[in-house]
Amino acid sequence: MKKLLKVFLLLVYFFIGKSYATEQIPDKLIYNKDTISIYSNPLEQKESLLIKDKTFWKLSCRSTACWRRYQATWELRNGQLYLIKITSCCNPKLVADLNLIFKGEVNNQGIFAEWFTGRVIVPIGDKIYGEYIGYSNVHLYEDILEIKNGVKDKITRVDNTKTRITYLKSDKLTIELIRKLNKKILDEIWKKEFKLNFYIGVEADENRQVTSVIFDYKKEIHYEKEIQEIILQINDWDILYRHGEKTNLPWLYPVMIDKKKLREYKKHWR
Repeated sequence: MKKLLKVFLLLVYFFIGKSYATEQIPDKLIYNKDTISIYSNPLEQKESLLIKDKTFWKLSCRSTACWRRYQATWELRNGQLYLIKITSCCNPKLVADLNLIFKGEVNNQGIFAEWFTGRVIVPIGDKIYGEYIGYSNVHLYEDILEIKNGVKDKITRVDNTKTRITYLKSDKLTIELIRKLNKKILDEIWKKEFKLNFYIGVEADENRQVTSVIFDYKKEIHYEKEIQEIILQINDWDILYRHGEKTNLPWLYPVMIDKKKLREYKKHWR
């Protein structure tokens, strides 16, 4: 299990930094007179009913951007959650017949989502971070709608603005290590074609001070103690806030320092 987790974390980094895997197409919510993409799928418990509309089920399709094969539109009316429309992710003009799927439950307001108890995540403001997998994007703020049997229980606006992601998207860690590693180590890399090549998991506190460093996926790593000491001194590390709470970073950071990197950042050590 531990090995599988490591592989997953490595794949997450690969998709984030290299191939920009497709995000999932979100459901929509008519909310405060705006139509907003939401990071929740209240129809999940009723998805099996979609097959009742045989035409929709046959012509709709799954894709890497929409594994569930549909996009639902919702509306919060007088504190109650209603399903308004279901369309195909592959063809927005293909609309499911709600009367076939929810026979006898449709009225002029739509379908009351009495089956749904849970949270509806409504992103507010600009996106400040995205992993391009599922619904993992982070926006400045979120409204978290607590729904119980289709009825709004409460709404909480949370703040994600403390999120800071810089090391993941740059060579900042590599430069920091080149600047502070003992010159004898760098000379060894330069003269002997030796290289440092490894992954690390790093955690930091709310003030962005690094608190722990874990080495993983070791390929060619030496001077582990020296490297760890340098990283533990960093006081502006990445931190991620999601749903208003600081959360563990889901990625491993790659480090590769060879002669090519030393040449690229020569001014930082020569």
